[in-house]
Amino acid sequence: MTIKSKRLTIRRLTKVDNQFLLELLNSKGWLDNIGDREVRTTIQSEKYISVILKKDSLQYMVIEKLDTSIPIGILSFMKRDQIEYPDFGFALLPSYHRQGYALEASLRYLHHLFSNDSKLTIAAICKKENTPSIHLLEKIGFTFNDILVKDKEPLNLYLLQKEDLIQK
Repeated sequence: MTIKSKRLTIRRLTKVDNQFLLELLNSKGWLDNIGDREVRTTIQSEKYISVILKKDSLQYMVIEKLDTSIPIGILSFMKRDQIEYPDFGFALLPSYHRQGYALEASLRYLHHLFSNDSKLTIAAICKKENTPSIHLLEKIGFTFNDILVKDKEPLNLYLLQKEDLIQK
């Protein structure tokens, strides 16, 4: 599956993305807001990707710049045991922050998900201190729903239904 937007291509994660994912997993934003996955080598990154690819309940989509095919971030969509609805997430390499890429990719991917299931409800979780991600979620149309605790840490839970997704 490949999805295109004005500036981006969104495609499934593959094993050849190991170097890119290694860089992303060790970026400050990932470590501060998502957590340390203890992936420090390309071999560990390959193993991490293999685990992701084996799970039917987990999708990682790579965001690439359309004109260069350079990977700049990921979108995730997964079913978590502690959340009723599937969880959506995003992360970009630091050099691509604040350029509209996360919004563009997220909107395109979410519209795709809703086109396959219009009755879908999608969740997103975020640390309350992560104001850039919170602002992006709200701009997309997510609304705050609750606070949940994961690994003894409180997280904001946001929900999105098709009718709340902004049209762009």
